[in-house]
Parts: sequence; structure tokens; C-alpha cells
Amino acid sequence: MIWVAWRQQRATLVTLAVVLLGGVATLALLRSWSTSLIEQHSLASCVLDTKNAECARRASLWRDEYYELLKYAQVALVILPVLLGMFCGAPLFAREFEQGTHVLAFTQSVSRARWMAVKVAMAMLPALLVVLVLQAFLNGWADSAGDLGPRTEGPYAWSHYDTTGLIPLAHTLFAFGVGVFAGIAGRRSLLAMTVTLGMFAAVRLAVPAIRPMLAASERRVGSYATGADVPKRSLVDSYGYMDSAGRVVPDGEALFSRCIRTEPDKVAECMGRSGVTQVFTDFVGPEAAGTVQLVESALFAGVAVVLLAAGVWWLRRRI
Repeated sequence: MIWVAWRQQRATLVTLAVVLLGGVATLALLRSWSTSLIEQHSLASCVLDTKNAECARRASLWRDEYYELLKYAQVALVILPVLLGMFCGAPLFAREFEQGTHVLAFTQSVSRARWMAVKVAMAMLPALLVVLVLQAFLNGWADSAGDLGPRTEGPYAWSHYDTTGLIPLAHTLFAFGVGVFAGIAGRRSLLAMTVTLGMFAAVRLAVPAIRPMLAASERRVGSYATGADVPKRSLVDSYGYMDSAGRVVPDGEALFSRCIRTEPDKVAECMGRSGVTQVFTDFVGPEAAGTVQLVESALFAGVAVVLLAAGVWWLRRRI
């Protein structure tokens, strides 16, 4: 069974090997050039801190050459999971049904569940390895650049959040789960690929809205004039307005819009007459980013397991 799966997926595995080798070579070369430039211009101290005036001036020497390249590499890692789900996961079983080769597999002594498990493992494990290795090389380059690179945007910025921790692997599992199930249920490669792209994009766009709920949030309150003192690089959950007694003003946004429209030069006074004297912000601090990543990764992986289990059920009961 393993030999048959290998024979069927040789082209996919060879393509993954080429992507891996090409990606590793490119990232290693770019990191080498980047590190050489840092050493050439004595920017080692700026890697840890670009706030002083001298580093702020000389940081452009590196950023003009490599900042955008590093960003492009991060974008590539972010979209890699959905590409793997579309071109490796979605056709995995859909092509079998299109070509009719599933009939031969179903007549063998191997159970359908085992047939599916071997095929999925043969494609998904190499894909996960590709993502893991490329992520390691990319993060090594980003770490060597430190504050010169996009890391200064904070732990919740997509350039850091979506390329570190277990997130890339979890996204790959999810994309594969969607692709495999869509291929089994739809039996058409193009349909399965389209569904994979659409579902992955929809979920990825929706998740940031619920991300602040994945960890305990903290509330900071401040006067309307000064605002709430929220740590930099935090993930803001919500904000609003309070009266002098500390009660939330439910129509604070409407009051603010009215004051902006009627008294644009005296907004604070207008809000004060309406009873608004304080503001609050609920947020998740930057130190909780690892927890948020872990919970989100577990959710993506859990959905992937459910989709693969649904694929087994569909194979056994509906086909």
C-alpha cells in the first residue's frame, strides 16, 4: 500500500523536494548577504535596538536592501499552507475518483480508512516538513535582523504572528483537511481546489476578529483627555466610554460622532456635558502572544482532524 501511494504521488513529492531545496537555498543566501551587510556597516548593536539616533540613521542601510525582501519571504510562508492544501491535498482523492482508480483500491483487502490514512500521510507529512524547515530558515533570518526587520511591528503583527510558533503548521493541517474532505465529497479536483482556497481565505479573514478572545484580556481606564494607558504592541479587544462613576456609556460612539459633527473644536467639553469623562480599553498584552498562538493552532488542528475524520466517514458510508 505504501509503495502504491509513493508511486501515485511521486510528482507531488518531487515538487515538494524542489520547493524545499529552492526555498532553503534562497533563504540561506539572503540571510548570509543580510548578515554580511550588518557586519560591514557595524549594525550589530542596532539589531537589538534601533531607537538611538545613530541607529535610526544607519538602519536605512539595511532596510533599503532587505526589509522588503524579508517581508516578501514572510508573505510566501503565509500563503504556502493554502497552496499545499490546494495542490497536494485537494487532488489527493478527487483525482482518484475522476480517473476511476479508486475502484481498484476498494476491491483490495486494505480497508478504506487505511487506504485514506496512508495516502494522506504520504502527502501531508512531507508538506509539513517543508513548512517546518522553511519556517526555521525564515525565522533565523528574521532573528538575525532583529529590530532592523519587521519584528518591531509587534508580536500580533501578521509578519511575526503568522510566521512563528505552531501557526504555519496548524494552517497547513487545516488547509489539507479542507482539501482532502472537499476532494472526497466533491470528487472533482478543480472544485476541491476552489473550495479549499475559498474556505481557507474566509477562515483566515475571520479569525483575527475572535483572536482577542483566545486569552484573558485586561482593562485599562483613563481620563478622556489622556486616554487609557495600554502597553505598546498589545492586541486590542474593545474600547469604550465611561461616566465619572465608572459606568460604561452604551451610546458613547454615537455621542462622540455627534460631538465631532457639531463641535469639532471642543469635543472633550461636548463629551463631558454628555456625561463621558473616562475611556477604557480591553486588550491582550504582548506577553500573551504565545498563548494566543497556541490556542489558535489547537483550534485549526482540531478542525483539521474533524475534517479528516469526516472524510473517512464519507468514504465508508457514502461511496
